[in-house]
Amino acid sequence: MIMRQWTGRVRTSDAGTLLDHLRANASRAFARADGNLGHQFLVRSVGNGLTEIVAISWWTSWAAVAAFAGSKPKLARHFPDGDQFLVDRSETAEHYNVMHNDGAMLDGAVLL
Repeated sequence: MIMRQWTGRVRTSDAGTLLDHLRANASRAFARADGNLGHQFLVRSVGNGLTEIVAISWWTSWAAVAAFAGSKPKLARHFPDGDQFLVDRSETAEHYNVMHNDGAMLDGAVLL
């Protein structure tokens, strides 16, 4: 199992709007992607009027990640119109091999 993570920062006043945008676009893309096991959006205040949003997605294999992300899977996949809210964004996605899972959220997932 692979965990993929992307991080962006937004003005706190725009955080709800960006989350709505991610739910409408990224969530739909995750749901349609073969090999996607689920996703979460994490939010935290980082001060100075900024909020950090982290998108985490779970995948069955590197092949599933590549099918979702394209020919350069280490690059972040950005969705239309999201940039208008972001003040900073990662151009890459971080990937981790999941070595242990004891939570019901990902029951049945194959660990690498």
